[in-house]
Amino acid sequence: MAVSNGQYANQDTFNNAFMSRTKDTSTTGKVALLNTDSPQIPDAQAKINELSSDLGTVQTAISTLGGRVTNVENQLAELADETTEYSFTIENDQDDPADVTDLVFDKDQFKAAIVDYLIQRITDEEELVEVGYMLAFYLSGSETWMLTQGPTGGDAGVTFTITPAGQVQYVSTSISGNEIVSKLSYRVRKLVG
Repeated sequence: MAVSNGQYANQDTFNNAFMSRTKDTSTTGKVALLNTDSPQIPDAQAKINELSSDLGTVQTAISTLGGRVTNVENQLAELADETTEYSFTIENDQDDPADVTDLVFDKDQFKAAIVDYLIQRITDEEELVEVGYMLAFYLSGSETWMLTQGPTGGDAGVTFTITPAGQVQYVSTSISGNEIVSKLSYRVRKLVG
């Protein structure tokens, strides 16, 4: 807006033509801010733009770091899962295959697993202890899980199998005496493939 010759020079005329101290304005141009208690800012908009750019850089860095933190959290959860020890009660004289609760494999999550285990079957008359491992792997052609029981130390009279859907099962022999301990302790290491 321009001021023409002969036009009254009042507040309305100048507030519309120039930046006002008392009203909001959409005036454009370079503004220097003179401060009595801090350094002068010769170009306020340039400083605002610089700070805005820095803020964008910081937000990008935080976003990237957030993704890395999530990855680390996921890796720690997987590691914790592999080091967590689970236990299950082994029934005496289990003739028909019974599910080992929570020891079931999902082909959509991973394709193979190594299960380290310890079996303790102790009564007041007998003590059977076995340490070993099982290898479970998924065959996509036949859509079935396979299980092999690796070399063991000892023999606790327990045999493991797996259903085509991935549920680990067991059968056990009969041992005499009053039960003191009869449990399977195990850890699972998963391979995605």
